[in-house]
Amino acid sequence: MEEAALAVQIKRAEKAKEMAKQQEERLKRAAAAEAAQRKEGLRIIYADFANAMRQGDFEKIYTLVDRFGLDINWEGSRAPTNS
Repeated sequence: MEEAALAVQIKRAEKAKEMAKQQEERLKRAAAAEAAQRKEGLRIIYADFANAMRQGDFEKIYTLVDRFGLDINWEGSRAPTNS
């Protein structure tokens, strides 16, 4: 009888480890998806900022800087990456 109880405990411990591992993998995937979404959002915002700069739309520039805290000192044709 004790052997059966021990076998059940071992199975439960293995299942708990597997569930913890699955949860960790889900959290990693969710974090990666969130980072990708944030990066895409920043790319769009900086593209809007660059277009406003080219068009001389200072109202939009000020709005983007105020709303999103954009770094107005970046250079180049690509938005900076926040990895």
